[in-house]
Amino acid sequence: MLSAFSSFAFIIFLLDFKLPASTRSARGRMVEQVAEGLRFVWNKKILLGASSLDLFAVLLGGAVYAWLVLAWRRLFLVFRRTSGSRWSRWP
Repeated sequence: MLSAFSSFAFIIFLLDFKLPASTRSARGRMVEQVAEGLRFVWNKKILLGASSLDLFAVLLGGAVYAWLVLAWRRLFLVFRRTSGSRWSRWP
């Protein structure tokens, strides 16, 4: 009940929320803006290091998860093969 009430209150808050008008960037400058952003990140070494650390953590976390899934499937195949049931490649 509390979760439903807080969700309803949040929706009401979002309906009343107004974003201030902001200036739009000029058309046709996207490549320059991307290059400027990359130069900014390259010059701020702490930001570059934090982003790189986060990207490697996500990559290695996904690899560890995939490794566990593949190991489980391989163990399940060995169990099915030795239990005398019909063998299939994927469980």
